[in-house]
Amino acid sequence: DSFCVLGPIGNSLTCSGNSAGSSATISGCTSVTFDGSNAGGFATITDCGDISFDGDAAGQGATVSGCTSATFDGTLALVGATISHCGNVSFDGSSAGAGATISNVGTVTFARDAGISATISDCTADG
Repeated sequence: DSFCVLGPIGNSLTCSGNSAGSSATISGCTSVTFDGSNAGGFATITDCGDISFDGDAAGQGATVSGCTSATFDGTLALVGATISHCGNVSFDGSSAGAGATISNVGTVTFARDAGISATISDCTADG
């Protein structure tokens, strides 16, 4: 089963399960976590605090803006996504962020082979 649950404290949202939160529109949460395969695909996430995509292929084609921090741990996470006006962005998963468009973020960190062919502007990149 796939589902999204809004926590009782501080508007923390957790989407678990395959394809959970796909094409969702999410705004104003203190934290958002996607931990299933293909979770958060093509979702639109704005003005949230800490965002985490842990599942394989999570967040592909998603639009993320106005976050405090974003961590992408899943293999092929956030492929082709658009990420802007965020604080610290980290791509830790293999091939994560490939072809992504990243702009106006504080720091960007790529591990291993993440960020291939990504377009990066107005950032401080590391890795």
